[in-house]
Amino acid sequence: MKRLAFTVVVALLCLTTSGQNWGFRAGLNIANANIDMMSLGISPDARTGVHFGLVCELPVWDFLYFQPALLFSQKGYDMSMDMEGEHVSGYDHFNYLDLPLNLLFKADLNGPKLLLITGPTISWALNGKYKYTYSYGGYSESDEGDLEFGSGDEDYDKAAFGWNIGTGLEFGAFQLTGTYTFGLSNITHSNDLEIKHKVLGISLTYLFGK
Repeated sequence: MKRLAFTVVVALLCLTTSGQNWGFRAGLNIANANIDMMSLGISPDARTGVHFGLVCELPVWDFLYFQPALLFSQKGYDMSMDMEGEHVSGYDHFNYLDLPLNLLFKADLNGPKLLLITGPTISWALNGKYKYTYSYGGYSESDEGDLEFGSGDEDYDKAAFGWNIGTGLEFGAFQLTGTYTFGLSNITHSNDLEIKHKVLGISLTYLFGK
Protein backbone atom coordinates (compact mmCIF):
# COMPACT_ATOMS: atom_id res chain seq x y z
CA MET A 1 0.00 0.00 0.00
CA LYS A 2 2.91 2.36 0.73
CA ARG A 3 4.25 1.81 -2.81
CA LEU A 4 0.82 2.55 -4.27
CA ALA A 5 0.54 5.76 -2.23
CA PHE A 6 4.01 6.81 -3.40
CA THR A 7 2.99 6.20 -7.01
CA VAL A 8 -0.12 8.37 -6.72
CA VAL A 9 1.71 11.15 -4.85
CA VAL A 10 4.45 11.39 -7.49
CA ALA A 11 1.86 11.60 -10.26
CA LEU A 12 -0.14 14.30 -8.47
CA LEU A 13 2.99 16.35 -7.76
CA CYS A 14 3.86 16.21 -11.43
CA LEU A 15 0.44 17.42 -12.49
CA THR A 16 0.63 20.39 -10.10
CA THR A 17 4.22 21.44 -10.88
CA SER A 18 4.63 24.66 -12.83
CA GLY A 19 6.31 24.54 -16.23
CA GLN A 20 5.10 21.09 -17.19
CA ASN A 21 2.93 19.90 -20.05
CA TRP A 22 0.42 17.23 -19.18
CA GLY A 23 -1.77 15.07 -21.30
CA PHE A 24 -3.21 11.66 -22.07
CA ARG A 25 -1.64 8.44 -23.38
CA ALA A 26 -3.25 5.34 -24.83
CA GLY A 27 -1.91 2.38 -26.70
CA LEU A 28 -1.36 -1.31 -27.25
CA ASN A 29 0.57 -3.80 -25.12
CA ILE A 30 2.10 -6.95 -26.57
CA ALA A 31 2.91 -8.65 -23.28
CA ASN A 32 4.79 -11.80 -22.38
CA ALA A 33 7.08 -13.07 -19.63
CA ASN A 34 10.39 -14.81 -19.02
CA ILE A 35 9.53 -17.96 -17.04
CA ASP A 36 12.07 -20.23 -15.36
CA MET A 37 10.54 -23.22 -13.52
CA MET A 38 12.93 -25.56 -11.68
CA SER A 39 15.77 -24.32 -13.93
CA LEU A 40 13.73 -25.17 -17.05
CA GLY A 41 13.06 -22.30 -19.42
CA ILE A 42 9.41 -22.09 -20.52
CA SER A 43 8.35 -20.14 -23.60
CA PRO A 44 4.83 -18.72 -23.17
CA ASP A 45 2.88 -16.95 -25.90
CA ALA A 46 2.26 -13.22 -26.00
CA ARG A 47 -1.08 -11.69 -25.04
CA THR A 48 -2.44 -8.44 -26.43
CA GLY A 49 -3.70 -5.79 -24.03
CA VAL A 50 -4.05 -2.04 -23.66
CA HIS A 51 -2.65 0.80 -21.60
CA PHE A 52 -3.99 4.29 -20.96
CA GLY A 53 -3.70 7.13 -18.48
CA LEU A 54 -2.16 10.49 -17.63
CA VAL A 55 1.29 11.74 -18.55
CA CYS A 56 3.25 14.89 -17.86
CA GLU A 57 6.48 16.30 -19.24
CA LEU A 58 8.92 18.60 -17.46
CA PRO A 59 11.94 20.23 -19.11
CA VAL A 60 15.22 19.36 -17.42
CA TRP A 61 17.85 20.88 -19.68
CA ASP A 62 17.75 21.92 -23.33
CA PHE A 63 16.93 18.64 -25.18
CA LEU A 64 16.37 16.58 -22.00
CA TYR A 65 12.91 16.06 -20.43
CA PHE A 66 11.47 14.10 -17.51
CA GLN A 67 8.23 12.33 -18.41
CA PRO A 68 6.44 10.34 -15.70
CA ALA A 69 3.03 8.81 -16.35
CA LEU A 70 0.32 7.02 -14.41
CA LEU A 71 -1.16 4.22 -16.53
CA PHE A 72 -3.58 1.33 -16.35
CA SER A 73 -1.69 -1.49 -18.08
CA GLN A 74 -2.60 -5.06 -19.05
CA LYS A 75 0.18 -7.65 -18.89
CA GLY A 76 0.65 -11.42 -18.66
CA TYR A 77 0.95 -14.31 -21.07
CA ASP A 78 -0.85 -17.21 -22.74
CA MET A 79 0.36 -20.77 -22.49
CA SER A 80 0.25 -23.90 -24.63
CA MET A 81 2.69 -26.71 -23.86
CA ASP A 82 3.11 -30.47 -23.51
CA MET A 83 4.55 -31.97 -20.33
CA GLU A 84 4.95 -35.73 -19.71
CA GLY A 85 1.99 -36.74 -21.88
CA GLU A 86 -0.19 -33.89 -20.66
CA HIS A 87 -1.19 -30.87 -22.74
CA VAL A 88 -1.62 -27.63 -20.83
CA SER A 89 -3.20 -24.50 -22.29
CA GLY A 90 -4.45 -21.30 -20.71
CA TYR A 91 -3.31 -17.92 -19.44
CA ASP A 92 -2.31 -15.66 -16.57
CA HIS A 93 -3.59 -12.13 -17.24
CA PHE A 94 -2.67 -9.20 -14.98
CA ASN A 95 -3.93 -5.62 -14.61
CA TYR A 96 -1.41 -3.14 -13.26
CA LEU A 97 -1.09 0.49 -12.28
CA ASP A 98 2.20 1.55 -13.88
CA LEU A 99 4.39 4.54 -13.05
CA PRO A 100 7.04 4.87 -15.78
CA LEU A 101 9.66 7.48 -14.86
CA ASN A 102 11.26 8.15 -18.21
CA LEU A 103 13.88 10.53 -19.46
CA LEU A 104 13.29 11.80 -23.00
CA PHE A 105 16.04 13.01 -25.31
CA LYS A 106 14.68 15.10 -28.18
CA ALA A 107 16.49 15.76 -31.46
CA ASP A 108 15.00 18.26 -33.91
CA LEU A 109 14.67 16.83 -37.42
CA ASN A 110 13.58 20.14 -38.95
CA GLY A 111 9.94 19.17 -38.55
CA PRO A 112 9.20 16.24 -36.27
CA LYS A 113 11.45 15.52 -33.29
CA LEU A 114 13.18 12.22 -32.73
CA LEU A 115 12.59 10.83 -29.22
CA LEU A 116 14.92 8.50 -27.32
CA ILE A 117 13.39 7.09 -24.14
CA THR A 118 14.76 5.32 -21.07
CA GLY A 119 13.88 4.93 -17.42
CA PRO A 120 12.41 2.64 -14.75
CA THR A 121 8.82 1.53 -14.26
CA ILE A 122 7.24 0.88 -10.87
CA SER A 123 4.12 -1.31 -11.11
CA TRP A 124 1.39 -2.19 -8.64
CA ALA A 125 -0.94 -5.12 -9.35
CA LEU A 126 -4.65 -4.33 -9.28
CA ASN A 127 -6.05 -7.78 -10.05
CA GLY A 128 -5.73 -10.68 -12.43
CA LYS A 129 -7.34 -13.82 -13.84
CA TYR A 130 -6.11 -17.28 -14.73
CA LYS A 131 -7.60 -20.15 -16.69
CA TYR A 132 -5.96 -23.47 -17.58
CA THR A 133 -7.13 -26.64 -19.31
CA TYR A 134 -5.27 -29.91 -18.71
CA SER A 135 -5.71 -32.67 -21.30
CA TYR A 136 -4.36 -36.21 -20.88
CA GLY A 137 -5.39 -39.68 -22.03
CA GLY A 138 -8.49 -38.41 -23.80
CA TYR A 139 -9.72 -36.54 -20.71
CA SER A 140 -9.57 -32.86 -19.87
CA GLU A 141 -10.30 -30.65 -16.90
CA SER A 142 -10.23 -26.89 -16.40
CA ASP A 143 -9.34 -24.58 -13.56
CA GLU A 144 -9.96 -20.83 -13.48
CA GLY A 145 -10.25 -17.97 -11.02
CA ASP A 146 -8.65 -14.84 -9.63
CA LEU A 147 -4.90 -14.53 -9.27
CA GLU A 148 -3.82 -14.25 -5.63
CA PHE A 149 -1.42 -11.52 -4.50
CA GLY A 150 0.46 -11.55 -1.21
CA SER A 151 3.53 -13.00 0.49
CA GLY A 152 2.67 -16.71 0.35
CA ASP A 153 4.66 -19.23 -1.68
CA GLU A 154 1.86 -19.52 -4.26
CA ASP A 155 1.01 -15.81 -4.32
CA TYR A 156 2.18 -13.20 -6.80
CA ASP A 157 3.94 -10.08 -5.56
CA LYS A 158 1.88 -6.90 -5.72
CA ALA A 159 4.91 -4.85 -6.76
CA ALA A 160 6.92 -5.27 -9.95
CA PHE A 161 9.84 -3.31 -11.36
CA GLY A 162 11.10 -2.94 -14.90
CA TRP A 163 13.25 -0.83 -17.19
CA ASN A 164 12.08 0.95 -20.35
CA ILE A 165 13.92 1.64 -23.58
CA GLY A 166 12.29 3.10 -26.65
CA THR A 167 12.08 5.63 -29.40
CA GLY A 168 9.48 7.65 -31.26
CA LEU A 169 8.56 10.84 -33.05
CA GLU A 170 6.98 14.06 -31.82
CA PHE A 171 4.66 16.01 -34.12
CA GLY A 172 3.60 19.18 -32.32
CA ALA A 173 1.48 18.08 -29.36
CA PHE A 174 1.46 14.40 -30.42
CA GLN A 175 4.05 11.75 -29.61
CA LEU A 176 4.04 8.35 -31.30
CA THR A 177 6.33 5.99 -29.41
CA GLY A 178 7.37 2.39 -29.08
CA THR A 179 8.89 1.13 -25.82
CA TYR A 180 10.14 -2.20 -24.59
CA THR A 181 9.90 -2.86 -20.85
CA PHE A 182 11.87 -5.80 -19.47
CA GLY A 183 11.18 -7.02 -15.96
CA LEU A 184 13.81 -6.60 -13.27
CA SER A 185 11.91 -8.32 -10.45
CA ASN A 186 10.56 -11.82 -9.98
CA ILE A 187 6.82 -11.53 -9.32
CA THR A 188 6.63 -14.90 -7.49
CA HIS A 189 7.74 -15.98 -4.00
CA SER A 190 8.56 -19.55 -4.97
CA ASN A 191 12.11 -20.89 -4.95
CA ASP A 192 11.25 -23.09 -7.95
CA LEU A 193 9.56 -20.50 -10.16
CA GLU A 194 10.72 -17.16 -11.55
CA ILE A 195 8.47 -14.94 -13.67
CA LYS A 196 9.49 -11.55 -15.05
CA HIS A 197 7.17 -9.46 -17.19
CA LYS A 198 8.20 -8.09 -20.57
CA VAL A 199 6.06 -5.72 -22.62
CA LEU A 200 6.29 -4.08 -26.02
CA GLY A 201 4.14 -0.96 -25.88
CA ILE A 202 2.99 1.19 -28.81
CA SER A 203 1.58 4.53 -27.61
CA LEU A 204 0.03 7.76 -28.81
CA THR A 205 0.39 10.66 -26.40
CA TYR A 206 -1.28 14.06 -26.60
CA LEU A 207 0.18 16.89 -24.50
CA PHE A 208 -2.14 19.80 -23.78
CA GLY A 209 -0.83 23.34 -24.04
CA LYS A 210 1.98 22.64 -26.52
